Amino acid sequence: MQAVLKCTTEELIVLVDLCGYPSVAKGIGESSLGEKSEDAWEAVYEGAVHQLMLKGVWDVKKSSDNEAPLNEELQLFIKHFVNSPKIIRSINVTANESLLFHQLPNGKWLMHHVTVDIIHEFFFVEEQEIPEHILHFNQYIDMKGENYHAFTLTDHQFDLLSKEENVPKLKSLLNMTDDQMTAFEELITSIKSNNWTLHNTSLIKVNMENEQNTITEVLFHVASTNGVWMLEYDEHLNVHVTNVDSNKFPGKIHSTFLNPAEQA
Repeated sequence: MQAVLKCTTEELIVLVDLCGYPSVAKGIGESSLGEKSEDAWEAVYEGAVHQLMLKGVWDVKKSSDNEAPLNEELQLFIKHFVNSPKIIRSINVTANESLLFHQLPNGKWLMHHVTVDIIHEFFFVEEQEIPEHILHFNQYIDMKGENYHAFTLTDHQFDLLSKEENVPKLKSLLNMTDDQMTAFEELITSIKSNNWTLHNTSLIKVNMENEQNTITEVLFHVASTNGVWMLEYDEHLNVHVTNVDSNKFPGKIHSTFLNPAEQA
């Protein structure tokens, strides 16, 4: 698959700023690089401009004539990227990578792969391809689910699950059958094998008028020795835990993030 654009965070900041979105550029910069002084940001900007010149993205002649130094196609690309009303984001915590899908106005989606908060790669994809991309991104290939009994955690119990030292206290709060407790123990083993982290996929709604992002759906998940664990909140803030085959995982991604009506 051929990347439409590959750039560093610093270069992306410059591109977004040049296209008329300075506050968005600042947000990208601070979320990846932290807060900096004005002089430090100037140095970041200047270095990124030099890299864009080297890549042939920055038109030196247009810049010297006080014209936008980017071609119209790239400017339109950045505009669509920034103004995407919906983003599906999957985070692989252990690999320090993110995979985002930005909805575009032409019915297509822009896949955005971020590595260690530094390298950004962009690809055009079709909507129906998104679940498979998320499956491969999380490395859930050919994993056979075990018929573990589903169980439910309260919001408080799920919070306790965030630290290994909380497990004894968490167990004392559980009221489960033997089969459910076996499933719980297997979940603990899976999380421990994943450096005590869960991966997550979320749906973000973007309001450009007030520059606010709202997460409307979130699914936590992690590979097990048999299948994929999925942990999902309901409207009462209970967390339902199930184990599925990897071939069922894309269907869950589709119904949760692309067609929520299917869950009704």
